[in-house]
Amino acid sequence: MTTKKQLETVKLHVDKAVADGAEIYAKSSNPADPKIQNFYPATVLKNVNHKMMVMREETFGPVLAVMEVASEKEAVHWAND
Repeated sequence: MTTKKQLETVKLHVDKAVADGAEIYAKSSNPADPKIQNFYPATVLKNVNHKMMVMREETFGPVLAVMEVASEKEAVHWAND
């Protein structure tokens, strides 16, 4: 992440999604070098919904939120919302 503020935004989006019922499906490991700052591991969230901040706002971080839909039409609808 380029700034500490952006790192905090990414953490907020993920933490809030998990608190609201999403699950962390996969997450990369943290770098071994403690000098590396503003790092957030690549994260895949499952069981998200469109009411969650991670789906409604730009996260601008290494986070992929996966939401189940019933059809391609529904997927397009939510993508355009």
